[in-house]
Amino acid sequence: CLPVLDAGNLVGIISDRDIFHALVDITGVRHGGHRICVTIEDRPGSIREVADIIRQHGFHLQGILTSYEGVKEGSRKVVIRTTEMGDFRGLKSDLEVNYRSVQIRKG
Repeated sequence: CLPVLDAGNLVGIISDRDIFHALVDITGVRHGGHRICVTIEDRPGSIREVADIIRQHGFHLQGILTSYEGVKEGSRKVVIRTTEMGDFRGLKSDLEVNYRSVQIRKG
């Protein structure tokens, strides 16, 4: 736990449980949906391009997270959580034409 201070007065605590709940909320996992993971080039507009392809196949975006962990320099991992059902096969096919490491997890 960590203390929460306001002007030097203890007003509460933050626990590992609070941090866990915040991460769950940020990722959107609590609301269901699907997870699409793609390794992309790290440049302006590259996330938007992936998001546009996902929307073209009937999915709505719920959340986007990115990371530089485990990828080569100049690349980044993008995890996009979606809602609604769309064309999974068409989506995977279109993403694999342009991107590496495409993974789609239904549900």
